[in-house]
Amino acid sequence: MPAAEVLVVDAGPTGLALALQAHDHGARVRIVERRPEMFRPSRALILHPRTLEVLRPLAVTESLLARADVAPEVPLHLGSRMVPVGVAELELSDTAFPHLSLVRQMDVETVLSQALADRGVYVERGVELIEVREGVTCARATLRSRAGIEQRDYDFVLASYDLELRPAARRVLAMTHVAFWAEASAGPLPSLLRGVMAPLGAPVVPVLIGRRRLVAEAVRWISHLRVAHPDSLISV
Repeated sequence: MPAAEVLVVDAGPTGLALALQAHDHGARVRIVERRPEMFRPSRALILHPRTLEVLRPLAVTESLLARADVAPEVPLHLGSRMVPVGVAELELSDTAFPHLSLVRQMDVETVLSQALADRGVYVERGVELIEVREGVTCARATLRSRAGIEQRDYDFVLASYDLELRPAARRVLAMTHVAFWAEASAGPLPSLLRGVMAPLGAPVVPVLIGRRRLVAEAVRWISHLRVAHPDSLISV
């Protein structure tokens, strides 16, 4: 029986882990990523013990833990005082990883990408999936890159995002950039937005955007940015 041909879309941690799993099970894997560059702000900072267990058969846990902080300290604010507090082990008796593993998403992607490269599979960046059509025995994927439009049949197309939700995701991202700039910048216009326009316009924002949930998403993204960039103005 010929090896299954698998297209993995999105080279985030989920897509990279999918590609590794599929390759190690004998599939011929192609992985594409629409972003031309690898670097981006970290969206997650913790690898849970169960996640490490899932990744362990892929021979990547040692490299991940070498980049992680497995004995993290957190600042506990008591009025004007700040006390560093060590986070104890989780004391899980049924795992080889009974600890919190703090590691940047960028580092996770670097380790998983290198593991794929060691297997002869390389992430094709700047390639975007724009359509998938299911057939009787395969799926036809339409891809767009600087070289043009490409159509190809695959046994499986694995995507870690929903094409139908992409416009909403882009709206969340645009709103996040605006919110980050308005809160972090010290110029007169951001100060006016924070002090005057934001309180007056807050009730109207959900109506203008069309989804109240996007406001909550923006707040969540700003919280992630505070954690990922503790020395920036937004974390003051």
